[in-house]
Amino acid sequence: MKLKTLYCAIALTQVTACGGGSDVNSSDGSVNPPTGNNPPVIKDMTVTSSIETITLGENEEVTFTLTANDVTGSLSVNLSQYAGIGTVSSTINGSTISVTYSLPVLDNNASEDIPITVKDSDDEVAFSIPVSAINTSGEIILNKVKALRNAIEQRAVYNDILLVAKSYSAMQYLNGEISKSTSIKQSESLASAKSESYMWGFDVYMDVNVGRIDERIANYENSEIAEPELDTLFYSIRDKLTNGAAYLIEAANGIAEQSGSTAPFPSYIVSASPLGVSGFIGNEQYGSWEGDTWVFKQEYQLLNQVVTSPCYSN
Repeated sequence: MKLKTLYCAIALTQVTACGGGSDVNSSDGSVNPPTGNNPPVIKDMTVTSSIETITLGENEEVTFTLTANDVTGSLSVNLSQYAGIGTVSSTINGSTISVTYSLPVLDNNASEDIPITVKDSDDEVAFSIPVSAINTSGEIILNKVKALRNAIEQRAVYNDILLVAKSYSAMQYLNGEISKSTSIKQSESLASAKSESYMWGFDVYMDVNVGRIDERIANYENSEIAEPELDTLFYSIRDKLTNGAAYLIEAANGIAEQSGSTAPFPSYIVSASPLGVSGFIGNEQYGSWEGDTWVFKQEYQLLNQVVTSPCYSN
């Protein structure tokens, strides 16, 4: 009996010491997996974009890249879910996808998304790129409408003709060409003409009312009207303001005639530019554009001082 027990103990010792394919974890006695090469870890494909959002003007295009990481097998991109106002196309070079997005001529600003799906043999990644599409020509007209609107509200529409007429009168008086009483009469004439110009330029017209203009601006920004309607609004306001200026032009020419050194005013056509609202800037009878700079003719250099005066914009 004792011999059998000893034999079993020896046999158990031999099995334990032979290291028969598994290691024992010394902390809890559990058996670890066999040693050797571990199986490869397969990662899911990920896709990164060179841009997060797009802001693009009409008639423009942009190209951005998508980079696929941990690709298995062949790579493809699906843009067929896009059904927006522009066009999209793509090319694939290795793990890089180039996507080109372009816009046509627009009548309003718009917002949309570009749905994109990237696939390899195992995975599919879907996402969207948000787009702000800008009607750039409409924005130019909108800014002009807003400039006229602000000039009406501030009653500064005819600042340029008022300032140059007052400058003419002051020059004539300082040069001894007119008397003090004539200078006073000129000032009174200008004040009367100013009232008439304000009345017939915008005070009596409902469609040149600031509140009405604000409504139309909101209509455009909410896409309730399109660029052609906004353009019609601009010319309607401009024409009424131009017609109203006739009283001031007449008074200003009456002052100019008192001296041979003060040039007359052949016309006054209201326009809006980055330089402000003016009847002279943009009017080819007084000068011309050289790039983004308006250059007055030599005989109207005084106008250049007027439109750059702090008083002009107040």
